[in-house]
Amino acid sequence: MTELVICLVLQGAKAITCGENVLHYGAGSYFVASVEVPVFGRISEASLQKPFLGVGFSFDARNIADLLIEMPDVHDPEFLCGLGVSPTDPQLEEAFLRMMRLLDRPNEISVMAPMIEREILFRLLRGPQGAKLRQIAQIDGR
Repeated sequence: MTELVICLVLQGAKAITCGENVLHYGAGSYFVASVEVPVFGRISEASLQKPFLGVGFSFDARNIADLLIEMPDVHDPEFLCGLGVSPTDPQLEEAFLRMMRLLDRPNEISVMAPMIEREILFRLLRGPQGAKLRQIAQIDGR
């Protein structure tokens, strides 16, 4: 069962199967699950020299809703599949990297992690998977 999650692949590739749909994503792309559904995931590209490397980030719909209050309204399609894959951009990758670097500075996590999380969500909301995230934060969202 997926949770509300964003997964960024840094090396290798992965496939997620939901019913008869298969989503493939690899280095330079990310996966968004904006609904909780049963899925099957498998690493589809890895080796001893280049093992699979990815980072996952769970999020809370309330944080998205809070952020949307400050962002301009966007009109999204009526129905969206709750799973998606898109290429990353340098700003999103940099924000994820800064979040991971906090592991080496645990005394900064309580202050810096919420700010970086907010930036990551902001960049995702403005990106190609933003509609999926906006949908879960709406009162009448699916």
